Amino acid sequence: MRIAQVIIGYHSDIGGYGRHVNLISNELRRRGHEVDILTTNFSPGKVKPERGVKRFWNTPFLKLTPGLCSYLRSNDYDLVHVHGYPSFQPFITCLARKLKGFSLVFTPHYHPFGTKPRVFRLLFDKLFGEPSLKCADKVIALTDYEKGLLSKIIPSIKVSVVSNPVPLKSLKKVKGFKKKHGLKDFILFVGRLEEDKGLNFLVDAVGDRDLVIIGRDAGFRDQIKQKPNVHLLGGVSNKALMSAYTECSMLVMPSKYEAFGIAFIEAMAYGKPVIGTRVGPVPSVIGKAGLTVPYGDVPALRRAIKKVLKGNYKSKALKQVKQYDVKLVVDKLLGVYEK
Repeated sequence: MRIAQVIIGYHSDIGGYGRHVNLISNELRRRGHEVDILTTNFSPGKVKPERGVKRFWNTPFLKLTPGLCSYLRSNDYDLVHVHGYPSFQPFITCLARKLKGFSLVFTPHYHPFGTKPRVFRLLFDKLFGEPSLKCADKVIALTDYEKGLLSKIIPSIKVSVVSNPVPLKSLKKVKGFKKKHGLKDFILFVGRLEEDKGLNFLVDAVGDRDLVIIGRDAGFRDQIKQKPNVHLLGGVSNKALMSAYTECSMLVMPSKYEAFGIAFIEAMAYGKPVIGTRVGPVPSVIGKAGLTVPYGDVPALRRAIKKVLKGNYKSKALKQVKQYDVKLVVDKLLGVYEK
């Protein structure tokens, strides 16, 4: 099968969308399928030319990719799989589909909120988002919770649930993170640095414990409370991230909302307990591998951290994460593709 994966900004190691597309694409290739990743010049990190990745010029402001439509029309793909609801790539892909006639699958990675003014989001939903959902032959939600949200927008759309993947067999334990950064035990956060991630709540909740924050800045870095025990590392290599997962005490992401939270399953794959908030699909993603607290509740977050530090969650984390193995995820994905 010849497949195109379309995504607004692709980096194989940075960002949930990018890691998702990278993992499923590699597994599909391993099974003999031809996969191209079609994306933009925009990327959450530095990139280099990669085989099977084609980058199109994009307009600086809206990230429009005029070359994407003509490329899809001039190439014969058996199926096109587009990712990311709050972007114009799904709509452009739908235009190409109407002109070319290929099969189309859409994984929105749907986030009902955002930092942009609500009126702009409502306008985008009506003009571009909803028509893109209706255009797809099949819509894929990452969780049952997301499926419910999408079904409320358009009750008639066909939605299957296929979760985010994690490469369980290829994850390696990498030592040396504590030594490199002069740490003993530390709590880990992985994600974009933005206000809705609850970072200042986390800084207050950890007290004097070391907190390592990994992720690219989305305009909030300078607003994070500066304390000697708070270590802002920015974006790091995949090897450094594996090392952080290997040696952390737990992962905590006290976000206002997460469409899934791929860092949760990555941490669980290393047998680490996780703490999230009682929002969206987070409680079902975490299961018994950790705890959830109300968003913005610092005392509750502080109590949860103390409880997890005293508990034994390793076996529960490893059990919970098995369902997200990339091989099982791609089995389900191919079922959707073939249908």
